[in-house]
Amino acid sequence: MSLDRSDVKAERRDAHAALFRDILERRALSCVFQPILSYQSRSIFGYEALIRGPKGSIFQSPIDLFDAASDSETLVLLSSICVNKAMSEFAARRLPGKLFLNISPDVVAAPGFDPERGKNFLDAIKLRPDQIVIELTEHQPTFNFERIRDSLLLYQSMGFQVAIDDLGEGFSSLRLWSELKPEFVKADKHFVTGIADDPIKTQFLKAIVQIAESCGSQIIAEGIESEADFRLVRELGVSFGQGYFIGKPMEKPATTLSAGVVTLLADNRVPVPPSAKYQQGTLVMAGQFAREVSIVGPTVAVRDVIALFGQSATRYVVPVVERGRPVGLIARRHVRFIKKFDDREAAELGQQAREIMNVAPLIIDKSMMLSDIAAVLANATPQHLADGFIVVDDGRYLGMGAVNDILRVMSETQLTAARYTNPMTLLPGPVPTNEHIAQLLKSEAHFTVCLAEIDPMKGFNDAYGFQKGDELIRLGGSALRQALDERVDFVGHIHGNRFVLLLQSVDWRERLAAALEVFQAQLNALLSNEILVDGGFVWKGKRGRTENRPPPRLAIGASVIVPAQCESRHDVMASAREANVLAKNNAGSNIHVVDAGKHPSNLAA
Repeated sequence: MSLDRSDVKAERRDAHAALFRDILERRALSCVFQPILSYQSRSIFGYEALIRGPKGSIFQSPIDLFDAASDSETLVLLSSICVNKAMSEFAARRLPGKLFLNISPDVVAAPGFDPERGKNFLDAIKLRPDQIVIELTEHQPTFNFERIRDSLLLYQSMGFQVAIDDLGEGFSSLRLWSELKPEFVKADKHFVTGIADDPIKTQFLKAIVQIAESCGSQIIAEGIESEADFRLVRELGVSFGQGYFIGKPMEKPATTLSAGVVTLLADNRVPVPPSAKYQQGTLVMAGQFAREVSIVGPTVAVRDVIALFGQSATRYVVPVVERGRPVGLIARRHVRFIKKFDDREAAELGQQAREIMNVAPLIIDKSMMLSDIAAVLANATPQHLADGFIVVDDGRYLGMGAVNDILRVMSETQLTAARYTNPMTLLPGPVPTNEHIAQLLKSEAHFTVCLAEIDPMKGFNDAYGFQKGDELIRLGGSALRQALDERVDFVGHIHGNRFVLLLQSVDWRERLAAALEVFQAQLNALLSNEILVDGGFVWKGKRGRTENRPPPRLAIGASVIVPAQCESRHDVMASAREANVLAKNNAGSNIHVVDAGKHPSNLAA
């Protein structure tokens, strides 16, 4: 007699439950460790411990393992086993640095932790609390911040440190950051992997680093999986890095960095960040973040404010508005210590909203640009970050804005206020070019600046039309861009027929020569046979005047920059202009190099 489908499912479920109980009883878990790099010390800072179930079983994945624990209400027990396993193996392997332990808020706040027993266990395996970082994983809505905070304060008093995992992924990680004041914050790998090619992710991580500086936290970037991402993350000022490029999770991880990573850390070349295209429609202002929330007047009774918070667990703030203008803000923390009282006691107490409100909330005008909002938040207090900001229109209340919304838009919208792109060639314009020069000088990197000019353009447009002239400029930009190493060489289109190149590649001379060859080959296909045969074209100027002009060419003036000799971008560009003048004095497409301490050289196409 065959079993029906429901019976088969029940048997399978019972078998899985029995297997999970057996895993718990036998402590049949293994632990792998992934290194975390310190960019500053250029060494391994610590390891994140990652639990694995029995190999080949349905519980090999930690996700399935913890899902089973949640279903069987053994999450605290499983977490305790995992923590003890990770600490014991970390100590037994004598791994250097700190141990990062993933622990959920529910487990952190669970009752029953005995500090004395915990200390004895650490003493037995010869570990100190200051070697351990409690990495708070937050994948579910968590509202009991008081209990979590109190529990973590206990751990911190013993010497443990705290990290918040996956910033940008969880529901309330920003509030956790504000209230818990962790030593470390991990940027979710979604915003790190591929960052070298994504201007949106670049702006997001840059904003996170700025906020961290104001909160006293250090950022750990997860998901670094390529050399390009490794370079850019370091350039953005991130303190620590983690990912497959640095080291994979292993049972017996290396205790020193690989030779490739060591070499890369010694390379002080400045990476070229991805540039976003400037579009007027991408400008974001504070007014777009204003949301309608319940407001109260300054004379409203405190008991009514408490009732308002009680209506929704997700309501964290209540603006106080008088005659259409904001005068304060009441956060949930302002009322959480006030005990419940009945109407008679409240009347006797006579407390009003004005008596408990924050009289100096963060207020932002609706016309403020997104980049300026980010700058304001970078200098805000942790309390302001948790409370959000009031949006006003000429001082009149419009609504509330949340910091989470700002970060979300930063990850979805191209921040282009300082990343203008030339619409003809789609190359970066003057603003990002100047910024990159400043960054090169700040980093004291050795580089070569080039001013490349298509000459002559005057008369060419008159003779062959602006469409043909635009094709010629695009040809020049394309030839330069394709010949360079996009990771360390920068090319900007600063004006009409002029391009600026900032080169850090070792073989930059050969690359420039290749660009000239490509330009000349494509130029011959673009120009008419008449120009090629006659060696030029006739330009008809004003009042019937005619003039013979040579065919267009690409003149590149290159100046090797020694950082100590240039104080500003103006000095750098002055050197480039001088070299370009010498290049234009030579015939045809050519490269004229002015090398510091050496004689000038010329390379013709």
